[in-house]
Amino acid sequence: MANYSGQARTNYFRVTEAAAYAAFLAKWDLVPLRPAPDEAGRVGFTTDPYGDGGWPSEPTLDWCEAQEPAVDPDTYSGPWLIQDLAACLAPDEVAIGMEIGFEKLRYLVGDAWAVNAAGEKRSLSLDAIMDLAGELGANVTEPTY
Repeated sequence: MANYSGQARTNYFRVTEAAAYAAFLAKWDLVPLRPAPDEAGRVGFTTDPYGDGGWPSEPTLDWCEAQEPAVDPDTYSGPWLIQDLAACLAPDEVAIGMEIGFEKLRYLVGDAWAVNAAGEKRSLSLDAIMDLAGELGANVTEPTY
């Protein structure tokens, strides 16, 4: 069995409150980019280099247990990482997150999203190339997994 290997990170952006941003990072077990903040006062983050490298799908167990009442991470239904991040962004700032990954090079994945302080989101995936390739000709072979 193969394991997924990935890496994810954001661009740099400004936040409204450093404490709220620090709580966001702790909730999702994210690692601040260095320097944090940079020379322009912007921050960014990446995923835990010792995990699978992908964006987390639920908050940390520590965060879940600290809630009143405690939250089961497997059934968490609150705001996802992107919505939580949007609440931290300064007005007119846009955060961009990108993830790349593979499993024994049987497939490659790549996803990106952007979100602003109003919570408006845009996203795309490398898989979208299959639809675009179909516009170029009839014989488009999908990667074999």
